[in-house]
Amino acid sequence: MDREKEKIVIATSDLTHAEILLEKLSSDYEMIKAKNGLDALKLVEEQTPDLLIIDAQLEDMTSSNLVIEVKKTNN
Repeated sequence: MDREKEKIVIATSDLTHAEILLEKLSSDYEMIKAKNGLDALKLVEEQTPDLLIIDAQLEDMTSSNLVIEVKKTNN
């Protein structure tokens, strides 16, 4: 019986970084790409990932603000 892959959400607007991570990790994890902070927040609420990887320079919010918002939704 196959076990369900753990989920990782990648929040980055840099396509190169996203593609590298997807290529390296997709065989072992279910990878979900978020194009910005708001998209990442929505995906975290919907998908309940095991890990969130955040680009330090998102286009629409700071990585710190995204972490704060994720913490609010998970409390």
